[in-house]
Amino acid sequence: MNREIDYIISVSTSTQLDGTGQWTHSGGLPQTPDEVVVRQIVYTSPGAAFEIYHIDSSLGTLGSVVPSPLFVACPQTRLQLRNPLSQSITFQMRSARDDLVPAWALDRISITLDFIKYKK
Repeated sequence: MNREIDYIISVSTSTQLDGTGQWTHSGGLPQTPDEVVVRQIVYTSPGAAFEIYHIDSSLGTLGSVVPSPLFVACPQTRLQLRNPLSQSITFQMRSARDDLVPAWALDRISITLDFIKYKK
C-alpha cells in the first residue's frame, strides 16, 4: 500500500569507536515518526579481521558491517515505530561470535537514518 508522506527527517550519527563499541546520538529527532529507514552505513577499520559485526540500537537491529578500509552499505532496513521517540538513540556494535572480543580503537562509523511520518 502506498501512503502519502507527511515528512521525512534525515539524521546522521557518527563516532570514532572506543573499546565498548557503544555511542549515543542526542537531539534532532522527531517525536512521533511512523518508521525509520536505515539509508546508509559507512564503516572504516584499519584492521581487516573479516569478522561480522552487528549494529543494534534502541530502535532495533540496523545492519551488519565487516572491518575493511572502507565498508559502505545501503541496507534500506525499515523499522516500524509504535511509540514516541526519546531524544536520544543508543547504538551498540557487537560481534557475531560470542567468543570474540573486538578491538574497535580507531574504527569510525557513520549511519544515516530517515524518520518518516505518513499522513493519516
